[in-house]
Amino acid sequence: MPRKNSMAKRTLIYCYLIGIALLFTAWITIHPHREIVAIHRWNLPVSSGIPHPALSSTQKADKTGHVRPNIQQRQRATKLWTGNSTSRAFKLILMWSTWMSTMADEPLVKARCPVTSCLFTSDMSLIHQSDVVVLYIDTLTDFPLNRQPHQRFVFAQLESPVNTKLDTISDPRLRYDYFNWTMTYRRNSDIILRDYYGSLVKISNKTRIEKNDASLIRNKTKLVAWFVAHCTTPIRREEYVRQLSQFVTVDVFGRCGRECPTNCDDMLRSDYKFYLAFENSWCPDYVTEKFIRPLVYDSVPIVLGGADYGRFAPPHSYISVRDFGSAKDLADYLMVLDKSDDLYARYFDWKREYDVTLLDLSGWCDLCRMAHDGSLPDKSYRDIKQWWMSDGGECETNSTKYY
Repeated sequence: MPRKNSMAKRTLIYCYLIGIALLFTAWITIHPHREIVAIHRWNLPVSSGIPHPALSSTQKADKTGHVRPNIQQRQRATKLWTGNSTSRAFKLILMWSTWMSTMADEPLVKARCPVTSCLFTSDMSLIHQSDVVVLYIDTLTDFPLNRQPHQRFVFAQLESPVNTKLDTISDPRLRYDYFNWTMTYRRNSDIILRDYYGSLVKISNKTRIEKNDASLIRNKTKLVAWFVAHCTTPIRREEYVRQLSQFVTVDVFGRCGRECPTNCDDMLRSDYKFYLAFENSWCPDYVTEKFIRPLVYDSVPIVLGGADYGRFAPPHSYISVRDFGSAKDLADYLMVLDKSDDLYARYFDWKREYDVTLLDLSGWCDLCRMAHDGSLPDKSYRDIKQWWMSDGGECETNSTKYY
């Protein structure tokens, strides 16, 4: 009798194991796209407040922080990206960390790119199907460790080297021979990305300045405005503003001053002749929306930064602090312009040949074009930290020799 019971138990165990095997096989069949990829994750809890790289408005993370991908998005991508990567008409670009999950081909359509056959996704379950993986270095909470032969990993950054997270870029797994392409605001990047920093674009036909614009320019009554959120910077730009304020009136708005009485940009356009476009770090090619903003709102930017501004705007469209020996010398020049409408109005002659774009999406066009260009040689950056922090020209950190 005990022997029969033992045999019955063994039979039940075998049946149980067979049932588990059948269920596992069925699960694999239903979920064929859950491929295994090595990922390094920094130890960040879900409650840290940092967005999950793949989280979209239609995706939710479970209690362990894992994302349940959008089923429709996955099915659509699977249909498009089935087959050999080199033969596919569309290229899939995976935006790895904290990007908009609804980009699709929107940047390419908005920019009227010559090549638009790319789709952007933030669904990390599509890592193996992706042709390009873009990793924004300052928002990484994890990163893939194994690159497929057909893939290109892209170093993306819009902050300056001074404001780059050193612990991330110093990780040897990311630092050495990891990235194939670079996508930053800097001119020595594989892809120059201006994006929300904006740009001046030369137009094909010269235009005349409208009478309303000319009247607006000549009717301004106030001198210098500065909208600022960071009151203290390593480069001490606030010290130069303090010195300039001894000779001309500088109205400061934002966290470091007072609130704008009306809409700040409308006030800049109607009232102020000059705007302080002072960057918070002096690095090569680092020209942000601080420079574009006054050009949009009919004020003359006074620039202080580490870039060659002549590469970003035509002559006589801005005033550079570095052209003057002291804050007093600059103040004297501003007073001359303030007293002469004709001299001041010349700083808007650029409007006849240039237009301003607040959102420069041309970098996304270049990324899609390169994704399709099979003639590009294979390459990787031996030391991305060296390239970013030094090879493109080091940032200036000592402002005491100027003021």
